[in-house]
Amino acid sequence: MRRLKVIFAGESEVGKTSVAAAISAAGLASGGPTIGADFFVSGPDGVRAVIFDLAGQDRFAPLAPLLSRGARIVVLIFDVSRPETLLAIPDWAERVLSGTEDAKVILVGNKLDAGLRVTPEDIASVAAAVGAHRVILTSASTGFGLNELRKELLEA
Repeated sequence: MRRLKVIFAGESEVGKTSVAAAISAAGLASGGPTIGADFFVSGPDGVRAVIFDLAGQDRFAPLAPLLSRGARIVVLIFDVSRPETLLAIPDWAERVLSGTEDAKVILVGNKLDAGLRVTPEDIASVAAAVGAHRVILTSASTGFGLNELRKELLEA
């Protein structure tokens, strides 16, 4: 069985846990902040993606490089209705990518159902700055874009 280590990182309350739970066997998360890190398992026969969901609070930032060691994919998640969470993505990329070697980066804009308050140009600029392989817009609440993200993770 092929195993993939995947890191989900980004500011607090951008929906990392909800996205991770929705694309795994856990279903939609019930809410509440992540303390330190959580993990989920997703994948069909032959592929298992272990998703490490990092807490977004600053006090847990020192854990990011340690938990990201050996990750093949880093998913940087921001809330499309809160532009400040997109602006924080380069800091998250620096923290998380310092613990990886040649990890594939995917930029995910979540909470599309809450309204888009960031421009496509700003998203493209941040994606280029962090070396994102793909940009995927999602809504953990409605399910929009989650199949696309899951497929991208499992094909890595």
